[in-house]
Amino acid sequence: MNPLKNIKTGSLIVCVLVLLGSFLLAAFSYRMVTAQQGSAIISTPTPSTPTIPTNTPAVAGTPKAAYPPVVPPSAVLGIAADPGYPFEGIPWVRLGYATCFDNAMKGELLKTTIAQYHSQDVRVMLSLCQWANDARLFDKNIINDVAQGGADAVQCGNEEMKIGKYNLGVPPAIFAKFYDLCQQAAHAVRPEIPIIIGANDPQVGGVDYQPLVAQARYLDEMQNAMNTSV
Repeated sequence: MNPLKNIKTGSLIVCVLVLLGSFLLAAFSYRMVTAQQGSAIISTPTPSTPTIPTNTPAVAGTPKAAYPPVVPPSAVLGIAADPGYPFEGIPWVRLGYATCFDNAMKGELLKTTIAQYHSQDVRVMLSLCQWANDARLFDKNIINDVAQGGADAVQCGNEEMKIGKYNLGVPPAIFAKFYDLCQQAAHAVRPEIPIIIGANDPQVGGVDYQPLVAQARYLDEMQNAMNTSV
């Protein structure tokens, strides 16, 4: 046996094994790098969820009109019927709505007039005269306009039981519903103000006894309607 030949053969085998190992290692490394690059290309980033603020600002409410403090009825000493000539020491005036003798006191004119009196520390009682003696008396456009005026007291109707040249004679049940609508509308704007029933037909004793009895009967029938049908 030739020892030199055996050494050469062994060296050749080692070289072949080293080359083969290097080739396999290089191939494996290339495969790993390619796989990582492929994963990076096809991966889709997950979108982040937006943060929703929890402190949503509140919606500001509509400011209410500034009305003067309500005067208790016991402190009212009188009311001037003519706004142009007030009584000294009695800071109250009476205004008639547009349905009273077809005047212009309604809408914005009514509001600005009452606001002007308020600026002078004068209170206003607003009278709503009836303009019909049937269901037309329930017109909410008119009734709501009265309420929006901002008066310090509202008189719903005037001499409603009287029949004459300037009076329609409203049936008790009709007037009961009208009064109810009137006071509801006024109190929706100013819950604290007094609502006054329409004035009676002026009568005196003696010869006016029967008319006074008729007025009492009218009010009884109106009260009954308020309790049963309104």
